[in-house]
Amino acid sequence: GDTGASGGGRRDAMTEPAAHALELRRVAESDFETVFSITMETMRAYVEATWGVWDDAEHRARIRASFDPSTHRLVHVDGQLAGLLAAEEHPEHVQLVKVFLLPPFQGRGIGTRLVRQVMAQAAAQGRPVRLRVLRVNPAQRLYLRLGFVITDETPERLYMQWRPGSDPRTA
Repeated sequence: GDTGASGGGRRDAMTEPAAHALELRRVAESDFETVFSITMETMRAYVEATWGVWDDAEHRARIRASFDPSTHRLVHVDGQLAGLLAAEEHPEHVQLVKVFLLPPFQGRGIGTRLVRQVMAQAAAQGRPVRLRVLRVNPAQRLYLRLGFVITDETPERLYMQWRPGSDPRTA
């Protein structure tokens, strides 16, 4: 199924009053290098902090193997490429796979808007949202603030879930 803001056209637009124009654009196979570049720029430091090294070839192969254009959207803010969002629809839940924002777009509420959008779509279907996040990634604070709870953990990762009806208010 389509995980964008709306079905239909090539571009899914979402705007709020007094907010930056946030647009989710469908991804094609030809966008893989852009997806890889965003992933490397946003995740490399966390991977290095967790496992000690970023192996370009290994991560390129791993990202290529998990790359599904139907679940990925390029995030544009005021017309500029800002990051990547990926969500997968499963029968029992929605898996939030990637919320990667480039440094100039971090800390501006954009990630909150993107995650809330996925939460709203899941809630409309009566499904929880699940995700996993590296322990060293400060994004886990955003997820906790939005009402996600830790359901499992490993030395490297936290597994989190949000259920419709749980308190989505921010701190």
